[in-house]
Amino acid sequence: MRDTLGLETITNKLEKSIKAELDKSGLMYRLFSRVKSVDSINNKIEKKDYRSKKKKITDIIGIRITLYFKDDVDLLYSLLKQKKNFDHESTDTYSVDEFKPVRCNLTFNLNEAFSNEAKTILGESIDVIDTKYEIQIRTVLSEGWHEVEHDLRYKCKEDWIGHDDLNRNLNGIFATLETSEFSMLQMFENLTYRHYKQNKIEPLIRTKFRLRLKNENLNSKIRSLLTSDKELMKQFFKVDRSKFLFSLHTSKISIPLTIDNLVLLVNHFEIKNHEIRKFESEFVKGEFELL
Repeated sequence: MRDTLGLETITNKLEKSIKAELDKSGLMYRLFSRVKSVDSINNKIEKKDYRSKKKKITDIIGIRITLYFKDDVDLLYSLLKQKKNFDHESTDTYSVDEFKPVRCNLTFNLNEAFSNEAKTILGESIDVIDTKYEIQIRTVLSEGWHEVEHDLRYKCKEDWIGHDDLNRNLNGIFATLETSEFSMLQMFENLTYRHYKQNKIEPLIRTKFRLRLKNENLNSKIRSLLTSDKELMKQFFKVDRSKFLFSLHTSKISIPLTIDNLVLLVNHFEIKNHEIRKFESEFVKGEFELL
């Protein structure tokens, strides 16, 4: 294998497909991708003795999804595992007194067309490189830590031998970031509650669902309906966000994620209020009928 240029094209197409799926649910994220260089592949094959162990590299194509919020990790993890081309997962376990991140990597099979193209590109290296790709899930706050750890500890473990105290300190930094992520969620929950108590429906929706919306100006009639009915407002406040997003993502519904449509979607999946249904356009009704 002389170069991986052809694999870049496959990676770009995979990236577009994954973005389309993620955008459907409105999750706040950043997506990055890479193809291992020829030198990196050869070093890995030699260092880990893939040929004699009859093992194959499954992460020649890597895609990283960096989420804004910690609670979205489990949601996305569950959604990705439902994909038909899911192959296997790589996760870690740890005890409560350990300071270290939990690996969250999922491996998927390339479709037939991409797989055949990859085999042609890989040539004789196909005996140690599988036609699969890996998705890593991380959070924004942990992203920088992972980059430092990967390049300056994982790749040069010998530099850290005999320095267990500093090893623990580096992991302790991650623990601090993890605590900050939890605190940030608590902050948004408190902010949502304040908006609920103040009868402010638009801020409530924004801080409750924490989604990337195409429009954040709520229809005045919908706003009036929600703010005039305290019990209805309470129902929106109590919606299980993860459950709703899972239902949305796994449905066939495809409508622009404006704040108006978000209210209609939440009502459709969770609340089922007849007055809110009156605001559904013919297009939205048609999408709901697909279920």
